[in-house]
Amino acid sequence: MQVRHGFLVLAAVPGLALTGCFPRPDYRPLPDQTSILLTDTVRAQSVADPLAPTLDERALLAADLGAVGTTGTRIRIFLPAGFPAPDAGPLHGMAERLGVPETLTAIAPVSSGTSFARIEIRHLTVQPPDCARMITPNEAIDSASRPSLALGCATYGNLAAQIADPAELIQPPPPEPSRAAGSVRAINLYLTGRVTPPQDPSSPTQPPLPADEGTN
Repeated sequence: MQVRHGFLVLAAVPGLALTGCFPRPDYRPLPDQTSILLTDTVRAQSVADPLAPTLDERALLAADLGAVGTTGTRIRIFLPAGFPAPDAGPLHGMAERLGVPETLTAIAPVSSGTSFARIEIRHLTVQPPDCARMITPNEAIDSASRPSLALGCATYGNLAAQIADPAELIQPPPPEPSRAAGSVRAINLYLTGRVTPPQDPSSPTQPPLPADEGTN
């Protein structure tokens, strides 16, 4: 009986070790890009004639612009059916008459089956993740004196903070001309000792460039 009793004690000890005296913390999934919250607010107004909007239509558009601000805003003009698509000149006049910033405005596809123009004002905001909701308990022996962990939150918080203009996520700006040629030119002039001195403000003309400028 004593042997059997000892066997039962030894069998119970491994069972206790398998179940664990201290349960592991409730781990939460690591964050991903979906933890960066994108809020897209859309306000739209109908305009009978985008080339001749009424005072009431302009007032409604101004109210919508004031409500969403400018940073993170893009404006799209959905032209009515049969309306000719304007080029840069008429678009400038149209944006001016509507009271919307031309630099934020683009022509969208024609609104099918409608005789009204649809002015859509979209405002996108980026909100970094809430680190307080990502806290993972610390497993250290002295965990009470150690800080809690929000693994991955700082990474996505930094990514969200780097977006200067959230509106570019829905309507990217046109690409700028390449600056490589100008950079190469400046480097070649520096390396060959042919740097052009600064112009004297009182001089009416620019100093001439070297004859072989731009060649290697």
